[in-house]
Amino acid sequence: MIWARPTQRTSDWCRPFGKGATGTPNYGLHINQYGQPLSQIYGVASGVNVFSNPLPLNAWTHLCGRFVQNSVHELYIDGVLAASTPTSGTPTT
Repeated sequence: MIWARPTQRTSDWCRPFGKGATGTPNYGLHINQYGQPLSQIYGVASGVNVFSNPLPLNAWTHLCGRFVQNSVHELYIDGVLAASTPTSGTPTT
């Protein structure tokens, strides 16, 4: 989980939080060029990405990604479930 405060939209993705290297990532919280937050888990068969609505500019927002293997992948915005998807498989380590 992280606090994010975007001040402008960009032409590329931002990964303010994550684990792993290029080619072997594990998980991350991202913000795309449209301001949409994304929780991502790599290596699973299903449930890789969970997107939500764009974040407001110039305001602090709390983001939390929650992953339960072979169950659910969730994205919380300011403590409220914003999006979820079923999962299957084992994440990359």
